[in-house]
Amino acid sequence: FPVDVSLNTMETEDGRAAIAIIRDVTIRKHAEVLQQRTNRALRILSETSQSLIHIQDEQELFNDICRIVVETGGYRLAWIGLAEHDQKKTVRPIAQYGYEEGYLEALNITWADVERGRGPTGTAIRSGKPVVVQNILNNPDFAPWREEAAKHGFASSIALPLTSKGQKLGALNIYAAAPRAFDPKETDLLAEMANNLAYGVVNLHQRADKIRADEDLARRVDELSALNSLGVSVGASLSLDEVISSGIQGMLDTVHPDLAFFFLRSGDSLVQKMIAPDDARIRLAEVPEHRVGECMCGLAVQKKKALFSRDIYKDARCTWQECKEAGTRSFAALPLISGGEVIGVIGLASDEERDFEEQAEFLETLTNTVSIALQNALLYDSLEQQVEIRTEALARQHDRQAALAAIELSINQPHELQNVLEEVVVRNTELLPASHGASIILWDDEKE
Repeated sequence: FPVDVSLNTMETEDGRAAIAIIRDVTIRKHAEVLQQRTNRALRILSETSQSLIHIQDEQELFNDICRIVVETGGYRLAWIGLAEHDQKKTVRPIAQYGYEEGYLEALNITWADVERGRGPTGTAIRSGKPVVVQNILNNPDFAPWREEAAKHGFASSIALPLTSKGQKLGALNIYAAAPRAFDPKETDLLAEMANNLAYGVVNLHQRADKIRADEDLARRVDELSALNSLGVSVGASLSLDEVISSGIQGMLDTVHPDLAFFFLRSGDSLVQKMIAPDDARIRLAEVPEHRVGECMCGLAVQKKKALFSRDIYKDARCTWQECKEAGTRSFAALPLISGGEVIGVIGLASDEERDFEEQAEFLETLTNTVSIALQNALLYDSLEQQVEIRTEALARQHDRQAALAAIELSINQPHELQNVLEEVVVRNTELLPASHGASIILWDDEKE
């Protein structure tokens, strides 16, 4: 045990004498060690508090906390494991600092109430309380990891739960090279630090959620504005070409693909009507005939649903070679459906890998708007054709009636027979197509 020795001399009747005073200072030395540990824990608490104030990235924060614990606290290793909410309740190491050398790879820790979940980490997460192992070599709960811990020079450890607002986030684990390295006061301070970390992480999550919510709100406002603009542009005309042009331009303005294609359905064929932008690498004349059930666009028509591909080079559904040669990476095929029938399809292409499916709901709303306008344009085009046909028929009927009236007028008036016959031929010719003619044959019974 530690002692404090003081030597003094004094004069006696027999001469000079030496006096030695020996004091047991075990308690004082222990108190000094405890104070050193407390001061160390206070420094850790102070520095980690600064990190919590200034660092806004979760991964960066975890990394910095582990660094401070090792560098400032003098511990051998610090690591943070997140509590996954999967079936096995896995603990996934997310950050570490110190002498690790493959130790974490072999941990295989869970926070379920099974053998590998009854160690300090799993127990701390389940209970929400710190778990101290003062001597790893003789603690039975540490048995699954004892051999690896001894190889790495770990003699004691503490697992600090990261819990805040009812959320079990994970645990901060600290390892020391000496046994009995964690006294109650130090444990309390380290637990306070872990609680601050958990609270800070939850706040980061909430801040990130708010940012995402704000971004989502802004995106939805933009989408509604874009949808309104698209509705106005495609609904402003009944011209089929103008509706197609407005629909494609609306897709370019709102979804921002590198290429956009517009096909009209004609039976089992898909007729390419437009490629945009104007400087597209694929020209309209180069587009092969597409069939229903073939390639992404044809399959989307056949299945009557949108299809998405993040990488057309790895997607067997994508058979349009020209599209691949143009450098396209991702593709979306959006069927235009009206009255339960597919009347066309829009294809969107991206040179970079992109997940168009993330905007599936918005894309469906856009295509519904285009579908309504397209159906109206097709109906109007069909009606115009019917009106044109009916107008031509009425004109021909009017011409026939006028010619017959002229013939009747000629017959009823006194004329030479030859003149009458010529008038009849002329009027009948007017009733016949341009490639036809008319003639009259007189029949003389007496000469038969």
